[in-house]
Amino acid sequence: MSLIRFIDVFFSYDNQSYVFERLNFSLSEKGISGVISDVGKGKSTLLKLIKGILKPTIGSVVVMDIDTSRADKKQLMILHSKVSISFQDVFLISNMNVFENLSLPLFYNTDLSQKEIEKMVDEVLEQFNIQQIKYELPSELSISEAKVISIARAFIGNPRIILLDDPFSSLDKYYLSLVIEQIEEKSKKSKIIFSSSDDEMIYNLSEEMIIINSPTEVKVLENQNKK
Repeated sequence: MSLIRFIDVFFSYDNQSYVFERLNFSLSEKGISGVISDVGKGKSTLLKLIKGILKPTIGSVVVMDIDTSRADKKQLMILHSKVSISFQDVFLISNMNVFENLSLPLFYNTDLSQKEIEKMVDEVLEQFNIQQIKYELPSELSISEAKVISIARAFIGNPRIILLDDPFSSLDKYYLSLVIEQIEEKSKKSKIIFSSSDDEMIYNLSEEMIIINSPTEVKVLENQNKK
């Protein structure tokens, strides 16, 4: 079955030039999918369309049977609670510590108690081996630590789909290895879709490749290297 479907999707930021034109493809239920394209050709836009942050100019993006272009407020809340995203840029709130930054999506997107939220945050801190920076502010973090916090935030709450926009940039070797390990482990339960400017990372990690060739052509191919 298809977890995500693009049906005759057009998308434009300015209603003049199209980033995508009449895209039709679907993505499988499980595993890791990597998005490949030239710089500025729509990797981030594709992920935001799946998340529902952006809506198609024309056509439908159907995620877990929810059509993002026609979804009401309740349906969008359900979608946002089940689809998480880590953006290319690290968006951490400067006056909140690591624990508070990680907790924030759970307060907005779930009905969990304070105790349940604390437990989930502590679990992800342990998974990424960052318990020691739990109460530090973003200004006190290294570039790699800040990036890992942004990624870890997308893993909290057992999302059905995790979207990672260029997750490997700015990571030192230690955190790079750790993030790859966590992506592979998490993909056993969640669908993970990531973009990367490093094609080798796509080939080594993804089971399914989403190749953006042009505004009118996106191909989804099985990665034969991962068989």
